[in-house]
Amino acid sequence: MGIKHEKVSTHNKKAKISGIIVDFEKVRREKKTEQEGSLFSRIKKGLTLHVRKILILLISLLVNNIIVLGVIGLLNRKFHFLETIFVAYGAVEDYALAYFYPWHMRFMKWNPWPVGFFRQNNRWGIMFGITATEKDFYKDDDSIHNNAELTYLVEKTEQLRLLLGAEQKTFAGILPGVLFARKIVTNTPEIDVTLKAVIDAEVKLRMLLGYPDDTPLIILGGKGFLGRKLMQHLEGRELYCVDADGHNVNLNSWPKGIEGKKAILINVTRKTVINNYIHLFWPELVLLNETYPEPSKEELKGLNRKGCSAYHVVGVEAVSYPRLPRVYKGGIPCCAAWNSKDLKVILRKLI
Repeated sequence: MGIKHEKVSTHNKKAKISGIIVDFEKVRREKKTEQEGSLFSRIKKGLTLHVRKILILLISLLVNNIIVLGVIGLLNRKFHFLETIFVAYGAVEDYALAYFYPWHMRFMKWNPWPVGFFRQNNRWGIMFGITATEKDFYKDDDSIHNNAELTYLVEKTEQLRLLLGAEQKTFAGILPGVLFARKIVTNTPEIDVTLKAVIDAEVKLRMLLGYPDDTPLIILGGKGFLGRKLMQHLEGRELYCVDADGHNVNLNSWPKGIEGKKAILINVTRKTVINNYIHLFWPELVLLNETYPEPSKEELKGLNRKGCSAYHVVGVEAVSYPRLPRVYKGGIPCCAAWNSKDLKVILRKLI
């Protein structure tokens, strides 16, 4: 079949190419709309960021004084509405900058400032924030790194708990494990809630996948603070503990006998560690991720190439003010929650 060639001028509103009518004016309009949409999206994102920072700043300025906190405490002792206070931090400085202005961050490194509220199972909690990050909590070659500052943080948080009359105080991320290991705290309610949430999520995931009750489980981070408790609780199941050997990745602990079988890997270790094991996955091995942040786009691409599915334990159903990041949509982190018998875990499919 021959192809008909015609002279085309892009200055014309319409032209005919190989029998196809091309509306150049429409193409220009669509391109302009796309550019405007992209600009609008950037402006909207920037405004949302500033609104969130301003809301947090206003909450901090209004609530962060002994009189207001004392009044909340008096009301709470009478009406019993406040269950918990929660101290959060950004895993890296970029996360903190999504919530606080740089000048605001300087005052908050080890001093918890109120940044929001949440409601879970008919009780309230107050969120506090610090701008210290994980590199401030530990160093591989320094077992007492910033011990004085961490002790101050716990003492300050306990003072706030007593002032507010809350039942418990909890800390985000790796802080409970670090504080417990250094004997700065002896009680870790956040671990009990996270443990319950992970166990509920595993049951929920098995039912969703149609996997049997005796599905083998690989616990990535099984020697860690949460991992050890998880291994103990799941005793009797077919369990495989995979963890680092000292500070090195230990591929020798990876189970060899179950390859090709239906299995679930529960990730309770630190961020990015999962990347060291993706090449060992097989299609029937499903990732259940509890670690925050969730796997990166590159890590998910690696899992996708292996033909694997991945799910993330988002947290516990709750409403927060202001809203937490999109990753916690409809909930709060497990470590922020209180251990209600009606606690509901949120599970999200990543791929």
